[in-house]
Amino acid sequence: MTISKRLKQESLEPYKKRKYNSIDPYKSYIKKRYEETLPKQIPSSVILREISEYGYTGKIRILQTYLSTLRNNIKQDAGFPKAKNIESFDFSATNVDEMQIRELLSLDFISKAENILMVGASGVGKTHLATAIGLKAVQNRIKTKFISLSDLMLAQLR
Repeated sequence: MTISKRLKQESLEPYKKRKYNSIDPYKSYIKKRYEETLPKQIPSSVILREISEYGYTGKIRILQTYLSTLRNNIKQDAGFPKAKNIESFDFSATNVDEMQIRELLSLDFISKAENILMVGASGVGKTHLATAIGLKAVQNRIKTKFISLSDLMLAQLR
């Protein structure tokens, strides 16, 4: 109900309290299953079948909404400006070394405790590539933080 419709009501009845969400008791199990299957995404129909065996009687849409929230939280915690993947990057439009980027996507630099610093002119795809590499790390359950140079410098000044 919109605010204007609510104000037009002759008698303002109190809002009804939010109904108990039938998925609440299963959230810890769903989150655990979701994280176990990363970097792949477990289909919601599989989780629905599993939690139905434990007594869940809700609809799949409620489950899908919760799974969507889990996916978004992981990405938001990393601080990516926008979700970008490597498939949408046009290597032919830049002089970026595709083999080097594919090597970075293997995430070997993380086990070697190396950092990535991307330098270049505006519009060549630094943010796109950094985000794609970061999302790959997130999908592999590696704690990730995206930060621009200007934000890093501001943080150091504080």
